[in-house]
Amino acid sequence: MIENYIYILVDEVSNHVLSRGLGLAYLQRSMKKKPQNLLILSCQKDYGQADDHTHFKLIRGERSVQDFLSGQSRLAFPDTKWVDYYSQELLHQLTPGEIAELLYLGHVNRHLHSPFFYKLQNNYVFLPMANGILKTYYRDVKEFYFQLANVIRDKLLAQRPERRSLFGWRSHNPGEEAKVPLPPMAVMQEIRPLLTEGVIFDFSQLTWREDQAMAIPLLLAEDQVDDILQRKQTVLLAKLSYSMKDKKWAFERIADANLFGG
Repeated sequence: MIENYIYILVDEVSNHVLSRGLGLAYLQRSMKKKPQNLLILSCQKDYGQADDHTHFKLIRGERSVQDFLSGQSRLAFPDTKWVDYYSQELLHQLTPGEIAELLYLGHVNRHLHSPFFYKLQNNYVFLPMANGILKTYYRDVKEFYFQLANVIRDKLLAQRPERRSLFGWRSHNPGEEAKVPLPPMAVMQEIRPLLTEGVIFDFSQLTWREDQAMAIPLLLAEDQVDDILQRKQTVLLAKLSYSMKDKKWAFERIADANLFGG
């Protein structure tokens, strides 16, 4: 079932994002540099091969990595924490202190010094957490905004009447994507300051309209996601709109932070 919201909280100091509804499949799609290898920080199943130097499990080779990520993306919620790395030779130069930092990262879901290791040359750290929250570190945080733009468009397309059936949602096809462009990066940059506060993109009351703009409310969430979803308190921060007629996205900041839905 497609969730009718996205939750985002961005920390621009450490380049990490807390999210719900973003999904590993969208991360995989947006990766500029495909991971060559993965170091498994923690998992519930026996993935990969043991490494004698680090004592972590490894998944080696781009094809094996992509197969693994595709399998994880099909799960209701990914069950594996990982960090990518480039070179087996440099991996085996990790010091006991650096290995301890990786253990700490996988255990408490926080970096000790930096989530990006010179010897790993990693671009990502992927940490599934409690309550359906994903924590993802991006070396290049621009990839996150491209990822988010893809999710927003897909959730908008999911509202089309022909996408619904007696048996639930039907997946869209590439032709549908061509009809609705991604939110441009200029619009994503307007949204960006709000995401550091914690925001829910609420698709629950969105109705597909061919004749007028469709507005997606952005609600203040901070770290109170479940309270907001239960409508205990909702503050409307902004609206992201798409017009089928003009084929344009627009962002509107609600300056007075009106109460929404209450």
